[in-house]
Amino acid sequence: MPKNFIQKTFGRWLSGNRSRFRFQPIIAKKGKGSIVELRFTGISQKIGCVITRRCADVYVMHQGECWDILTDFGVAERKSSAGYYCEYCEPDKREFFATREELWENHCFEPLLEWVNKNLGESSWICLFATKGSTWAKIKEEDDDRMLEDKYFVHAFPVVERMNRRQ
Repeated sequence: MPKNFIQKTFGRWLSGNRSRFRFQPIIAKKGKGSIVELRFTGISQKIGCVITRRCADVYVMHQGECWDILTDFGVAERKSSAGYYCEYCEPDKREFFATREELWENHCFEPLLEWVNKNLGESSWICLFATKGSTWAKIKEEDDDRMLEDKYFVHAFPVVERMNRRQ
């Protein structure tokens, strides 16, 4: 796989699909090989996305450390006579694509777009939890405070940052 296949494929897909995101994605960094780091306009800087040769992960940072991966869209790219497919999928549920680009677009980038639009919203909060050696995060809706009573609760913050308007 060429080192920059993911960067190029994602870049092309994003240029045609950026407007479909509720919160505009911004490429924050391009790393070695195929790594792309994203942020979303208006979304807390504690939430980010990394796209690698194997997946797209949406993660939460807290106190300078990755607290949890909120979701993962993994791709184990394989090729057969029927086309490109993801080996992670059950054999009877596999979709085949004519190109590698189509596999990544349909199996990773489109599900990422749908997840972001569905789960990162104005009324959503991220709740952080911890116990000895483990940390995790959950998304909660503003009016559901049950998670705040959990004995492992550490911190909560709104998904959408309040934007300062210049006068």
